[in-house]
Amino acid sequence: LYDDSEDCLCSINELIYSFRENITSPFPELTGQEAIEALETIKYIKDKFSLDTRFQMDLISKLGFSNLNNILFFKFWIKGNIEDFQKIYDISPLPGNKEGISGSTVTGYNIGIYKKIDSKKKDAAIKVFKYIISKEFQKKSFISDQIVSVMSSLYEDKEVCEIKDCEFYKSHQLISKPINGIEDFDEYDLKYRENILKFLYGNKTAKETLKKINDISKIYFFIIHTENTSIGLICFIVITFFIIIILLSLIFLFMEKFSPYFNFLPQDFWIILIFGLVLILSSCYASFEELTKTKCYLRYSLQSFGIMLFLTIILYQLIVNFPEKNKNVEWITNHRYQFLLFFLLIEIIPKIIIYINTFEIQDVIITNGQNFQICYLKNVFSIFLEIFKFFYMIIIIIVICILIYAEWNIKSTFYEVRLIIFSIYVDIISLILIIILQIVIIKNYLLYNILQDILVLIIAIFNYMLIYGSKILLGIINKENPQSKIINKIVKNFIDNNSTNSRVTSSQSNYTSNIISSNNCDTILDSSKESSKRNSIITKIMYFHTINEFNEDNDSNTNN
Repeated sequence: LYDDSEDCLCSINELIYSFRENITSPFPELTGQEAIEALETIKYIKDKFSLDTRFQMDLISKLGFSNLNNILFFKFWIKGNIEDFQKIYDISPLPGNKEGISGSTVTGYNIGIYKKIDSKKKDAAIKVFKYIISKEFQKKSFISDQIVSVMSSLYEDKEVCEIKDCEFYKSHQLISKPINGIEDFDEYDLKYRENILKFLYGNKTAKETLKKINDISKIYFFIIHTENTSIGLICFIVITFFIIIILLSLIFLFMEKFSPYFNFLPQDFWIILIFGLVLILSSCYASFEELTKTKCYLRYSLQSFGIMLFLTIILYQLIVNFPEKNKNVEWITNHRYQFLLFFLLIEIIPKIIIYINTFEIQDVIITNGQNFQICYLKNVFSIFLEIFKFFYMIIIIIVICILIYAEWNIKSTFYEVRLIIFSIYVDIISLILIIILQIVIIKNYLLYNILQDILVLIIAIFNYMLIYGSKILLGIINKENPQSKIINKIVKNFIDNNSTNSRVTSSQSNYTSNIISSNNCDTILDSSKESSKRNSIITKIMYFHTINEFNEDNDSNTNN
């Protein structure tokens, strides 16, 4: 029965099952050699001994077309009474590839109970169900040719075996339809038949056909081993390589030659910053192998926590470097761990709540393609927390950008603030692309996972190279000891200033009173201007953005 009906699926499944290695072997892999041989065999039989038009007839058409008395072999469903067929044919299990190995599909009826009925009706329905599956009912129905029971103990019952051929029924090697793990069996059956018919009556190969059938229900994962592709293994090696390099680079933090280049942050905060970048990279490991709810949570949490660690440390140092010192800046400077803990608690608490509400896994079904799975938050509250976290991160980024603008011309952090703002740009673009990737799902599991990991790699590697790696590079390029260079510069400036001050004092002593008077007036005017500039936060930020450049010009004019 290889027509365009459900019988086609049953026939192919029976055929493949009958090609297994031995009687105790499980159902062969659809893409394995046994299944390929099974399909090639049935196509050979069709091409050698039949016509396409007859081979693909449905059951009713075959019965109408054929004369039962003239059929040599006949495959049919066993439905109760087989005695009439036994008068004409010797009935036996279906033949297999090896003697003693067979395969027969078992089908039946579905029983459903409406879940919204009251308790009394539920109890009554349960009693009926228990009666239907009882040995008493099964025995009675089997003897009276109403059903063929799958209750194996019936075929050991002497009363039954006196009426029925128990050995015949016991000899069948039964297999059910592939309904486990398939949400929509009708859709599966339709696609299954479509591929089989293209193989039997077209020019598709058995291997290609079975691959497409397997893909109907198979879920593909981003795997490390090279069963289908080596891309997963390559990504795993790349991620591990970068994590090892980043961790090993912490050695430079403790080398005396490189220590002057790492004066932007306290040493312990450099270590925490690197730890945050490693967490971001480690989130990529959750994308490998079979997807689980725990992996969804880990990927989400490691990325979010790592990014927040990085941003909080940058925010801390920019606050410490702020040109105007006040009580808040002093408190943050002296209590950096409390400052860090405050921001981390805001990050951790929603994570705990989201873990309680947890993630769900959604199947992405690709027609004539490779299915895969994605993570998503299952309820509105979790989505709300995620939106809150996103805006919270945006606020921190905005504050960082404002502080960078205010400190743009500070000499001591001149290059650092420019590298940080470039790092923030990269982070924003990457995060936007990650969000887009969650909304617009790419229907290719390899490309989807690769793009996710690449965006995470961009965030981690760019931040590392700009903020930390650049310091190492400077230390390697600059062969002169920076500490001795600084000492020589201080000594030179001290000598030059003493010489200049002596000349100015001797040559312009008669103008001293006028200069002092003029400077006093300038100081009063400057104080008045500064006071007006600092009346609002915006004008204060604008003021600090230019004041350092102004001071540099003044220093330059004085030296000249």
